[in-house]
Amino acid sequence: MLGQLEAVAAKLGVEVRFEALGQDGDAAPTRGGLCRVKGEDVIYVDSRLSPPDMCRVLAEALSHFDLSDMFMPPAVRRLVERASAVEPED
Repeated sequence: MLGQLEAVAAKLGVEVRFEALGQDGDAAPTRGGLCRVKGEDVIYVDSRLSPPDMCRVLAEALSHFDLSDMFMPPAVRRLVERASAVEPED
């Protein structure tokens, strides 16, 4: 699933970066997400997350794009659509 989400990002021309984000013990650790770096969309994913959590971060970030005309396996599309319906955590 993670590889398929990365493939969707690549088709959109969005770079995905897996990096250790924040520091251990941070009060509000970041998991990652979509941002713009020098005018380009980039999705950061904390490399210390479990694969399912990495998938959730990628799916949520990808939910900000119009994917209606892009082919995705049904399970990937469902994950992205569910992520778009979830309210962000405080």
